[in-house]
Amino acid sequence: MMMNLFILGSHRVASIEGSELHPSQPADAEASLAMFTIATTKTTNVMPPLSNNNKRSLLATVLLLAACFCSDAFLQPYGGNHHWKQRQPIYYRQRDASTVTHTEDDHKQSDATPTPTLNHPFIPWPNRAVECEGDYTKETYLEQIIGGQLYENNNKNALPVLPVPTLKQTIERFLPTALPLCESDEERQSLIRACDKFEEQAKDLQLRLLQRKDDWKYSSWLQKWWNQKGYLEVRDPVAVHVSYFLSIEDDPTLPTQEELDNDGDYFGATNPGILRGAAAMIAAAKARKRICSGQLPCDKAGSKPLCSTGYKYLFNACRVPREESDVVRIYDPSTVKHCIVACKGYFFAVDFVDDQANPLPLASLVKTLVKCQHIAKEQESLNMPKAVGWLSGCNRDLWASSLNKLTRYESFEKALKVLESGAFVLCLDETTPETESDASEFFWDGKGVLGCNRFFDKSVNIMVNRLGQAALLGEHSMMDGSIPMVICNQLQKFKYARLNSASLRLASPDKRIEDVEVLDIFGDCWKDEDLTNLANRLGEFGRKQYMELADSVELKTIVHKDYGKQFIKKGGVSPDAFMQLVLQLAAYRCFGKQIATYEATQTRQFVHGRTETARTVSIDSKAFVEAMGLKSVADSHDTDAKQDKLKLLIQAAESHHEYTRSACNGLGVDRHFLGLSLVTREDEELPDLFKDPVFTRSKTWRLSTSGLPSCPGFGAVVKDGIGVGYGLHSNSGLLHVSSRKENKCVDKFCKEVVLALKEMKGLLETKVDILAQK
Repeated sequence: MMMNLFILGSHRVASIEGSELHPSQPADAEASLAMFTIATTKTTNVMPPLSNNNKRSLLATVLLLAACFCSDAFLQPYGGNHHWKQRQPIYYRQRDASTVTHTEDDHKQSDATPTPTLNHPFIPWPNRAVECEGDYTKETYLEQIIGGQLYENNNKNALPVLPVPTLKQTIERFLPTALPLCESDEERQSLIRACDKFEEQAKDLQLRLLQRKDDWKYSSWLQKWWNQKGYLEVRDPVAVHVSYFLSIEDDPTLPTQEELDNDGDYFGATNPGILRGAAAMIAAAKARKRICSGQLPCDKAGSKPLCSTGYKYLFNACRVPREESDVVRIYDPSTVKHCIVACKGYFFAVDFVDDQANPLPLASLVKTLVKCQHIAKEQESLNMPKAVGWLSGCNRDLWASSLNKLTRYESFEKALKVLESGAFVLCLDETTPETESDASEFFWDGKGVLGCNRFFDKSVNIMVNRLGQAALLGEHSMMDGSIPMVICNQLQKFKYARLNSASLRLASPDKRIEDVEVLDIFGDCWKDEDLTNLANRLGEFGRKQYMELADSVELKTIVHKDYGKQFIKKGGVSPDAFMQLVLQLAAYRCFGKQIATYEATQTRQFVHGRTETARTVSIDSKAFVEAMGLKSVADSHDTDAKQDKLKLLIQAAESHHEYTRSACNGLGVDRHFLGLSLVTREDEELPDLFKDPVFTRSKTWRLSTSGLPSCPGFGAVVKDGIGVGYGLHSNSGLLHVSSRKENKCVDKFCKEVVLALKEMKGLLETKVDILAQK
C-alpha cells in the first residue's frame, strides 16, 4: 500500500508578529527592580511622609526583595551543557525529567505545574518526554500546561466537534462526483441502484458511528483512527510516500558565491547556504518561542478559530519506529536549547537559543555551522557510518528492527535521545542544482544520494543547499502542512541582511570557530568496533533500499510567471478552484478521461480536526473539460465559443468552491465513508455501494493535489497516480508534479498544465475585458 499526505490543507496561517516576551514578565533584573519600586511608590503615596531613617529602611527592603527576586532561580546556569547529559528544565527548579510513556497520572501531575520564574515563557512538563500513540486526547493536558492564546479555544472547549453527516446528505453529495467516472451505461445504472439502497443498508453502521461520536464528545470521532491507520500503522517509508516538502522563496539579500570568495568578512562561511542556514535557525527559534509558550495567536478561517492541537508536535518531536505501529515522541522544550545540524550524513547537536529561548546572534550560528562542516569532512575522510539517515528513510519495520539492534549499545541509545530531542534538523546540502526541478527533487528525496543527510523521523527538517535555496521537509503523522507554514513565513520574513545588521551589533567578533561548541552526536559510538561494524552493515543495506526507492520516482517543477491570484480574482473566480480546473483539464488530456482527484482541505475549525477530501471531479467539471477538448484549440477569434467555455469554467469553479466549503464544514463524503467501513464487523455484509466498481474508482486517487502559499511537493497516492502541489502568489505560481518513473507521465502532464494555464487565461481575459469596459 502506498500512503501519502492526506494532507496539507490550503489556508494561510497567522504570521508571527509582536512581542517576544511573555506579557506579564519584565525583561531583566533592572526591569524587575523598576517594577518593584513603582509598586512600592504607589503604596507610599497613600501613607504619611516618611522620615529619612524610614526611607533608608524602605530602600534596603526594596533592594533585598529585588535581589531575592533575581536570585539563582532566575539566573540558574545551564549545568552539564558541555557533555550534553540528560538535561533538567533550564529555567526552573529541578524536577524529575525521566523519559516515560504517557499515563493517566500525567493529567493529575499537570495540576501541580510550578509558577515560571522571571523572564522565560516556557512552563515545564511533568515529564521530559511523552510518547504519543495517535490519540490526541492523551496529550490534551500539555495544552493546559502551555496555555496562552494559542490553546485558549482548545482549553475552553470552545471548538465544535466534527459532525457525522446523514446518510442522505452523503449520498446526495457523492453521486455527482462519481457519475462522471462511469465508463458505461451499465456502470451508471448499477451505481445509482447501489446509492438508492445505501440508506437502508447502512443504517446500523450509521447508528454505531453516531454512538462513537457521542463517546468522543470532547474530541473527534475520527482522529484516533486517522492518526493510527492513516499514518502510524503504515509500514511504507515516510520518505516519498508520506513526507512532503514546502518550497521557500529565495533570499535576495544573500551575498553571492563570488562575493564570499572575494570578501572574507562573512564569519567564515564558505557558501551562501551557510548564511541561509544560520538565518533559518533564527527564524525557527522565533517561531518556536511563540508556539512553545502559547503566545502565538491561534489560526483562523475567516472569523472561526482553528484547532491548535497539531502545534505541539512541531518542535522537539519525532516519529519513533515500532513494529506494527509507530509512536511520536515529543520532548519538553524547557529542557532543550539545541537543534540538530546534518552535514554529509553526520548529525551534530548545537545550541541555537539562549537561556530565554531567544536566538543566538547570526555570527555565532554561522561559525557553528562552519565548524559542523569541518567535523563532517573529517568524519567522511575516516569513513564513519551514516546509518541513521539512510535507515530512517526505509520501510518502518526494517527501521524498527535495525534500531532495536543498535540501541542494545548504551552509547547509541544515549546519542539517539540527543538526536530525537533536538528542536528541528537543519540539513546543509552540498549541492548546487542547475534547475528549479533539480533543486526541488533534491529537497524531496535527495535524488537518493542525500537520503543520509535527513532524519526523516523528525517533524521538521529545514534544508539549504550551497546556493542558499531552502525548503522544509515535514513529517506528517500528527500534523498537516498548514502548521509548519509558520516556520516558512518566518524564514521569508527574517532575511539575511536584516539579521546580519543585528548580529554585527550583538556578536563577539573575537570568538574563533575553533572555540564554538559542537557535539558530534554519534562520534563516541564509533569508538566501539562492534557497534561501528553493525552500523556499517545496516547502513549499507538501508542505503541500497533508499536509493532504490528514490530512483523509482521523479519530480518536475513548473515556474509560472505569466499571472497569479490577482488576475484570477479579477475574473471573478476562486484561485484555488481555478487551479483545480487547470489540473482537471491537464489530466483529461493526459489520460483521455477524468480521473478521481483528491484535494486536501482542512477541518481544523473542529476540535482535533485535520483534513477532508474536496472531490474535484463533478458533472460541471466534466462539462468544462469536454468543452475544452482533448487537444488545445485556437479559438481566440471565436467570441461565442470563448463565452460558452467561460460560462462552463465559472460554473465548474462555483461547484468546486461549494463542495470545498461543505468539506471544511465536516460534510464531505470520504471521511464519512471511512468511518462507516471501520465500524463494519468482519462477519457483516457490506452495503452494495462499498462493493461497486465505480465507488472504488472514485476513491482511487490517481490525481492527488494540495495547495499552500509555500508550494508543497509530495508523492502520488497510488502506483499509477500523480501528485501535484501548487502555490499561488499575486502574479506568479509554482507547481511540483511527481509520479513513478515507470508511468512516464510527468513530462506530458507538465506540458498539458502549461497549455491549460495559457488557454484558461484567455477565457478569463474575456471577462476581465468586459468588466473593464463597464
